[in-house]
Amino acid sequence: MLRFLIISAISLCGLYAKADVFLGEDVLVHSSKVYNYDFESVCSQTADLAKNAKYKTPTGQFQADFIAVDKSRRIIHLMQDGKIFRSYNVALGKSPTGKKTQEGDNKTPEGLYFIDYKNSASDFHLSLHISYPNQDDINRARKNGVSPGGDIFIHGLPNSKFKRMFINHPKSNWTRGCVAVNDNEIEEIWNFVKKNTPVELCK
Repeated sequence: MLRFLIISAISLCGLYAKADVFLGEDVLVHSSKVYNYDFESVCSQTADLAKNAKYKTPTGQFQADFIAVDKSRRIIHLMQDGKIFRSYNVALGKSPTGKKTQEGDNKTPEGLYFIDYKNSASDFHLSLHISYPNQDDINRARKNGVSPGGDIFIHGLPNSKFKRMFINHPKSNWTRGCVAVNDNEIEEIWNFVKKNTPVELCK
C-alpha cells in the first residue's frame, strides 16, 4: 500500500511539472517558471516603462517573457525582464471600453491570460490565441445566462483584400474583440513570442 502511494505521488508530481496551469487572477504557472504579478502592477506601470524603453533590434534567441496591452492608449508592449523592447499601435474591438463579458459584445478582454497557441493558417496574416475565457470569465457569463465568447487573438490584417478595404487600421477599432496590428508587426511579434507567454490586457 505504501509503495502504491509513493508511486502515485511521484506520477502526480511529474504531471504537474509538465503542465501549463492558470491559477486565479494573479498567479500564472508555466513550465518551470512561476510569474507572480500584482494584478494592477503591470498596467499601472506601462506608461512610465514606455518612456524608458530602448527599442534596439534584438538578436539571436531574444524572446518576450511578457506582453502588456494598454487598451486606453491602444498600444501593445513586448517585454523582457520587466523592460519594454517593442511597442506597436493596435486596433481593438469595435466597442473597446470595458471588459469582454459575453459573445458578440465586440469588446476586448481585460485581465491576465497567456498565449496558448499560434496559428499560421489564420484568416488574418498570422495570429496568436489569447487564453480567454478563463474560469472566472466562464463563471461570470454563466451567472448572467450568456456565453463568454472566445476566439480572441493578437493578429495581423485580414488576408482578404476585399475586407481590407473596409478597415482604417490602426486609426479605427475594427475587430470583434481581438488585438490587431499590421502585417510586418505581427511577423515580428510571431518571432518574439512563444506559446505560454503571459499577456495582460489593461483597461
